[in-house]
Amino acid sequence: MDTSKPSDTTPPAAARGPVDDEDLPPIIERVPRQGPAHHVGALLPLLLGLLWVYFAYSSFPLGDLREPGPALWPVIVGIFTALISLNLWLTERDDTEYEPFTSRSKLVPLGAIATAIFIVIYTYVGFLVAGFLLMAFWVRFLGRETWRLSLVVAAATSLLGYLIFGELLGVPLPGPF
Repeated sequence: MDTSKPSDTTPPAAARGPVDDEDLPPIIERVPRQGPAHHVGALLPLLLGLLWVYFAYSSFPLGDLREPGPALWPVIVGIFTALISLNLWLTERDDTEYEPFTSRSKLVPLGAIATAIFIVIYTYVGFLVAGFLLMAFWVRFLGRETWRLSLVVAAATSLLGYLIFGELLGVPLPGPF
């Protein structure tokens, strides 16, 4: 086996011809099981999905596919959320593909808080203003973009959302506009 370093003139692997099995790295057969903290990301949506199903089913009539009640789609979404989370919880063992927690990870709850504020204020100031403020915040502070780009993206997305939902689809959007 040649242990010399390849020179800068070494052709790419495809140009060198067929590869022997001996040249390939060994396949990792067993991935070690991660600790309990690794599964929090799957258990939280599992619990939320189950709670969503419970509250939707116990609060509203389910109906059927021909005459759906107000609980039908929330129950379906909750079931899918719970099933996908359960699958992730049972099968995911390797965390090497995920982004590690850093100081920027603290911005995730900030994005959720901004969304909650959007939900509260958009009934008072309207979809356009609340959507503009939310997108400007996300792009500027969470995305670390310039003010110019943040304002352009915020204006474009809030206006596009209004045109699609308010005008094209006729969804009544709250607020002064």
